[in-house]
Amino acid sequence: MIDTIGSDHSPCKTEDKDIGESDIWKAWGGISSVQSMLSTLYTEGARKRNISWPLIVGMLTSAPAKLFGLYPQKGVLQPLSDADLVLMDPNQKWTVVKTRFIIKTNIRHF
Repeated sequence: MIDTIGSDHSPCKTEDKDIGESDIWKAWGGISSVQSMLSTLYTEGARKRNISWPLIVGMLTSAPAKLFGLYPQKGVLQPLSDADLVLMDPNQKWTVVKTRFIIKTNIRHF
């Protein structure tokens, strides 16, 4: 059973990753994918595998907040908690394009 979902979002240039080809410990850690995580979980988890959307949202919000001792300041919408919100249109279609991934060299607003 999966209890929590998180991201090691630490974007970098391809060259910083390629250094690890000969020595994994020299490679930059993390991946550039946080901007596609929610939509991927919705499409692959909720739509294709019929995983409850509230369960997925809980694994992304309250579960990590509880694990790191941040709950109820984080991970829940209630009075006196931080209101961290994401709006998503489940009917909006888009394609993952390498050049639109946010990395150290191309940070911009879409």
